[in-house]
This record gives sequence, C-alpha cells and structure tokens, in this order.
Amino acid sequence: REVLEKHFNVQCSLPSVDAHFTSPSVLAWLKKMTLSYKLERGEDFLEVISREAGISVNKGDENDLMQLATLCASSPLAIASHDFLRADEAIYIYGNQAFLDGFGYEWDEFVELPSSKCVETDTEVEERQKLLDNIKDAAMSKTQSNEVDRYDNLVRVRKDGKKILLKGVHLWNVWDISENLDDARAKVESGAIKPIGQAVWISNVEYLD
Repeated sequence: REVLEKHFNVQCSLPSVDAHFTSPSVLAWLKKMTLSYKLERGEDFLEVISREAGISVNKGDENDLMQLATLCASSPLAIASHDFLRADEAIYIYGNQAFLDGFGYEWDEFVELPSSKCVETDTEVEERQKLLDNIKDAAMSKTQSNEVDRYDNLVRVRKDGKKILLKGVHLWNVWDISENLDDARAKVESGAIKPIGQAVWISNVEYLD
C-alpha cells in the first residue's frame, strides 16, 4: 500500500488485487504487452489506461511491473490478452477483473479458454478472426494507424450465453521484444519475428440481455 500511495496520485487508495494478477508469469506477459503497445501505438500503456480511467498517475520506477499489474487488475477498463504459444488456436492468457466480470469467468477457467469462445456462430468466429488478422497484417505491412486502433459496437457472448456490447475496443499485437524498440521495429518490419499474441483494452462493456 505504501508503494502504491507513493507512485499513484489518487484521491482514493487502489484496492488490493488477487495474487494471480501479480504472479511472475503475468508480470512477464504484461511487460511484453506494454512494450508492444509502445512499439505499435507510440504511447505508454500505463499512461493511456490511467488517462482513460480518469486516474492521475505519478510514475515512479518505470521498471516497477507490480505497479502496472495492480493498476491493470483494478482498472474499470476491460483488459485482456491471448497468446499463440500454448495451442493451435489462441488461448486467453490474461484478463483483468473488469474483463472477467464482463464475460462472466473466473481466472482459472479463463486462462485456459480459447478466445474464440467469446463469439457464438461460425460466421461470428470468421468475422472476429478477420479483425484479428487485420491487426496482425497491419503491423507486418507498416500500415498500423489509428484507423485500425479502435472498433465499436462489437457483440460478444458471456459464459452464461448472454450477449454484451463492446465499445471503444483497442487492439494490438504482442511481440517477444526487448526494450530496444528501434531494434524490435526493424525485426517486425523485416518479418524476422511474428506476434506471439494479441491484447485489447475496452472502454465500455454493455449488457444486451
């Protein structure tokens, strides 16, 4: 708590978060997510989600991943990521509490869930895959821009089968890169490396049913 009060200039203290949100594997993945966001979007992920959530942040040690993990976990914005490493299809590897609540899952089941399960019909699966492929192709072809940064009015399905509407959907690729972003950008643009996953933050989740 003392560390959080030192680094975050907020009127109310941030809540404690469950241990799985700050495990070593989650911290490592969050670092990849944030470096990749900086690579593709040119912005600091911590600053973006703080601004969008209306929280004023005084950045301290920029290597303090625990700080980032706590803010992500407790953010009112829905944040999630899937990876391409564990199976032939993308599997969720991270979801903050807002995302878990919105989609109706517990952490343990969520991080083993194919991300395609968030849509129902074959047509919706195909449309969702095209959207994700567009994000990947845009980065590989140097055409990443604000035009593919945000999507609105995406309908998804919760675990209980009820529909939800996603607004302000911001997608990006996750790369296995170091903090040398110039080197990473050269590797991405040359095709020397491929995305190992993708991530999203969502401004608003509305229940339709």
